[in-house]
Amino acid sequence: MMGSGMRHAIEYFSHVAKRLTWAGALVTCFLAGCVSVPEIPMGRPTAVGGNGASGVAYIARAADDTSPPDSPASPLALPPLPEGEKAPTDPSAGATGAPSPQAGAPKTQIGASDQPNDIKPDIKLRGRINADTIFVGQSPQNLAILGPIPDATGFRRARLGAEGTVGEQVDWVAEFDFAGGAISFRDVYIGLDQLPLIRRVQFGHMLEPFSLEVGTSPNYFALVECSPIAALDPIRNWGLLMLSYTENERATLQVGAFRTGTNNSSGDDFSGQNDMAYDVRATVLPW
Repeated sequence: MMGSGMRHAIEYFSHVAKRLTWAGALVTCFLAGCVSVPEIPMGRPTAVGGNGASGVAYIARAADDTSPPDSPASPLALPPLPEGEKAPTDPSAGATGAPSPQAGAPKTQIGASDQPNDIKPDIKLRGRINADTIFVGQSPQNLAILGPIPDATGFRRARLGAEGTVGEQVDWVAEFDFAGGAISFRDVYIGLDQLPLIRRVQFGHMLEPFSLEVGTSPNYFALVECSPIAALDPIRNWGLLMLSYTENERATLQVGAFRTGTNNSSGDDFSGQNDMAYDVRATVLPW
């Protein structure tokens, strides 16, 4: 009796398993018809650069359906480089000379002509100190005529200022003198350089192109004092100055228009009169 019950139970479970198998097959067919599985390309992974860990892997497939599935094929080709350029190689590639992973990366090259001009201002201090010490020895006749002249020590010049450039053509100077305990204007102007034909233009408070002695810097003047004729020099005034010279600088020309009523201490000119002065100075060194 017990054996008969076991036999019926086994037949029952076998029948249920067959039904489940047929149901699973139907569900699988249904899903296969509704879901599209992407095609997996055949071939071997190819590592570019010799080292599979550091290179970029490509999946290469056979060129046609007649080739064996495992036959190696070339990876996808990169866009051609511009003419005259070479793709950089990976040092780890050895003798194969395979392109590095960065070979196809876009590059931006800035030529010398494309670089922006540097117009950053450049400023530096300037100044000078000239001190005089005088020891006087007088004869009786000189003493009788001029009287006693004491020894003296003092500042001839005590100047402080700054100069600078903006770009390659614009420069400026601002310098003041503190000798004698009073502040007076000296060179305070702005200039434009490297011009065609005219070469240079200056505007502001500056020396007039009048004489050689006053136009020579005291740093290079051979004597302690200028000649008495220098008293006729107008020194510095407000004006506009144009300078020109030859390529070898053996010939120069200076032309300017100035306000002769300028106060050299304050740098002002409040005169309402026609106090304009026009200067022309030319120098030539023939040999």
